[in-house]
Amino acid sequence: MLKSGVLLIDDCQNEEPFESVLIVGYGIENGIPYWLVKFSLGEEFGDHGYMKLARNHKNMCHIASFAYYPVI
Repeated sequence: MLKSGVLLIDDCQNEEPFESVLIVGYGIENGIPYWLVKFSLGEEFGDHGYMKLARNHKNMCHIASFAYYPVI
């Protein structure tokens, strides 16, 4: 799994969706917009439990297909 940088792959659509993630931020690294996501799998996964996932790139890894938010 990616330890640094932004995950940006074209064939992610054929992969199973990730475990539950929480979008905790966003930014741009080397000209690539990304979502900063926290994984539910713990600190051993990714970069201490976090990963930068490409934003606005073909619904990268289904990030927009399975988005949920609480209604208060």
